[in-house]
Amino acid sequence: MIGKRPANYSLFDVGNVWPLEMKPKSFHYQLAVAAQKGHFKDEEFAPLYHSSNGRPSVPPSQLALMLILQTHDGVSDERAIECSMFDLRWAAVLGRHAGEALCAKSTLQLFRSHLILHEEFRTLLKRSIEQAKASGLIEGKAITAAIDTKPMLGRGAVQDTYNLLAQAMRQLARALARDAGCAIRDFLDGNGLTDLSEPSIKGTVVVDWNDEEQRDAFLSTLVEQARRLLKIADGGSKRVVESAGLLSQLLLQDVEEKSDPNDPGKTKASIKQETVRDRVPSATDPEQRHGRKSASKRFNGHKSSVVCETGSGIVLSCAILCGNAGDATDALKQVEEAQKNVGLPIGELLGDCAYGGAETRSEFADSKHTLFAKVPSPPSGLFGKNEFQIDLNNDRVTCPAGHISNDYTKHKDGGKTFYFDEHCEGCPLREQCTTSVHGRTLKIHPNALCVYNK
Repeated sequence: MIGKRPANYSLFDVGNVWPLEMKPKSFHYQLAVAAQKGHFKDEEFAPLYHSSNGRPSVPPSQLALMLILQTHDGVSDERAIECSMFDLRWAAVLGRHAGEALCAKSTLQLFRSHLILHEEFRTLLKRSIEQAKASGLIEGKAITAAIDTKPMLGRGAVQDTYNLLAQAMRQLARALARDAGCAIRDFLDGNGLTDLSEPSIKGTVVVDWNDEEQRDAFLSTLVEQARRLLKIADGGSKRVVESAGLLSQLLLQDVEEKSDPNDPGKTKASIKQETVRDRVPSATDPEQRHGRKSASKRFNGHKSSVVCETGSGIVLSCAILCGNAGDATDALKQVEEAQKNVGLPIGELLGDCAYGGAETRSEFADSKHTLFAKVPSPPSGLFGKNEFQIDLNNDRVTCPAGHISNDYTKHKDGGKTFYFDEHCEGCPLREQCTTSVHGRTLKIHPNALCVYNK
């Protein structure tokens, strides 16, 4: 049952014991004032609670304020609970006496989970935008916004192929054991899978990991056990089906199986040399992906995409992208959501070169949104595409050195790639143009053809 925040408390109730003065322009002071004016109302979170059964909960309006405080101060859940007890600024915002924790850590985690599952976290976002508009932080008939992404690290352990398969097999075995009403260790022992009971399969076997034949022999045994588990799992419960699907996906993405030349009746497994595009790197968090924020910065997890108002920095919309998704994925959809949240048209949108692709520009132009983003540029010091004279009416391109190329291939999507191989050898400007041993190429995106033809 939903709990209600008491209405008869003073903003600086903590001042009864310890004097407290905060700068009027500080974040905590302004949030405390907003909280006193009812920035969040308990009834706004009513869908998360039963109308009559159960004990009164911790007031959800205070939990919502606590999540904002936690995000601003960048602290863990455990530290957030401590701050609600000992930080007088937090006590002022929450309207509580110092020394009293607002809630248990599990209560905060459960509230956050409910917000996400029920999409009620939009309430926090929209109420914050309304408060910003009422305070004059966002004003005018149209606003300027910026969009960007940042990595969100996944929580699941990233493992190599051997331990990844073993972990997925353990999860499937656990689901099968639960359906059979027995302990997982008994299930593993009964099916000859005792090695899977240990956290690291590589730590339980004697294999010379520098020997390719021994590695492949061990992998073949592991794959054979996985196939046996999948056969047992055929037609099981929903949990079994999901675990079996994950194991099948991991086998398909990481393992290559061929007939054993020494024994035609058996297959020999080896690890694929190339990484598949949508590879799952973790069995405990199968939604995370290998991501790349830049050429040198890699991560495993997801991407958080955020649209904010440039003057105040107020977040207008947010979305979660796959770790391997392009930054501009569903950018227009997110901008339109931000426009709906703020109730004002977004006159201009700013983005980095990740949003400067031809497809994204075309999509925004068709929707009548003004997008400002840099065009992706070549490595520093090399001639960019704008240094070339492009004449697609005559299918020719002239390079900065004056060489003309009519040699091109046309792609299925309508784009073209021009080649300067024969001109690059001995060209005095080669070092300023390309680092490729084959010579310079110039790709023209299909959406850009109409631009160059004008």
